[in-house]
Amino acid sequence: MRKMRLEHDHQVHLAELEALTHSFTPPANACGSWRALYQGCEKLSQDLRRHIAIENDVLFPLFEATSGSLRRQSATHSLMMIKRQLGQGG
Repeated sequence: MRKMRLEHDHQVHLAELEALTHSFTPPANACGSWRALYQGCEKLSQDLRRHIAIENDVLFPLFEATSGSLRRQSATHSLMMIKRQLGQGG
């Protein structure tokens, strides 16, 4: 579990990507391909942050708390939390 959490230590890299792209803002004279690249980088950053948050804040604690044996109530609660994180309601 500790190793999995360490694999999520990408905040520095995501911040560097954001800085290098000026907060994902392409140059004024950028062609469509460059604009698409910047949009893709922004989406990647958002998706990766969401993925890391769900695993760190919901799934990993659930796994640690249940010691590998998921109980129905915990699983249901976790599913609701994941849906909330994804903006799908509860």
